[in-house]
Amino acid sequence: MASRLSLAGAQAKMGLYHNGDDPATGWFLPKGSAPSTHIIKASDGTFPHLIINEALCLATARNLGFDTTEFFFVPVDKTEPLLAVKRFDRTITNDAQIIDGLFVPNRLHQEDFCQAAGLPSYYKYEPTDGHYLNKAANLITQSVRNPFGDKVMFFTRILFDHLIGNCDNHLKNHSFILSAAWDSRELSPLYDVTCTTYYPELAQEMGVSLCPSRRIDDVSTSDILVSAERLGLGERFAWQQYQQLCESFLPALLRAEQELVEQGYEMASSIADFIRKNAQKRLSLAR
Repeated sequence: MASRLSLAGAQAKMGLYHNGDDPATGWFLPKGSAPSTHIIKASDGTFPHLIINEALCLATARNLGFDTTEFFFVPVDKTEPLLAVKRFDRTITNDAQIIDGLFVPNRLHQEDFCQAAGLPSYYKYEPTDGHYLNKAANLITQSVRNPFGDKVMFFTRILFDHLIGNCDNHLKNHSFILSAAWDSRELSPLYDVTCTTYYPELAQEMGVSLCPSRRIDDVSTSDILVSAERLGLGERFAWQQYQQLCESFLPALLRAEQELVEQGYEMASSIADFIRKNAQKRLSLAR
């Protein structure tokens, strides 16, 4: 049985406070319950180049116009860099408290889709006949101010997962973020996106799937249309969204690859080549 990519097992991570613009300096360890501003991720070596992989996928999503979490590399001598991901559930206001010359962030409440659905975390991956795409769409409809817009956004994110090769798109990797007054909520920025198919030992079933087998390479044109119809998006509208995503995908991936290579991370090209090769069948569905 293929294993799943577990962030807790494949990446060490910790919360730190960052002040300033220099990635290498201005880092502080929050005391007690003080809020952090960034999550720092480090690969444990189980999955090679996992940090570069995630950065490439996030940069591709950002180039496609998705709202993604902010991120940057923290260079480390003679090894893969750290990835600093800015917390989207933190905000610093003009009247923020100042301690030791540093602004104290306010916490925003966030709730992942497992929590919102009342499911324990071990149900985060879609089981057979789990219909997690529908479950997520129902949560959105019941929760947000703009249900149709956020359902379109969520569906397009799942289509992006399909193109990029991300099978780790489970319910805990999608979240709502609540306003400071707790009177409204909306989809959080996109986060924790990785091309898991780059690692052949990992499962090929998507965490939130588009077809009955859940396998990423079994998705057909009719699966996409049926999924859209079940979400109430309309086949024609959803198909236009998918075609636009497919037309922009390879240029966005190339830009992301070039951005990382220019920073000195040549391995991004190898991962991008893998994604391009494996996306050809998926992209052909839109033709």
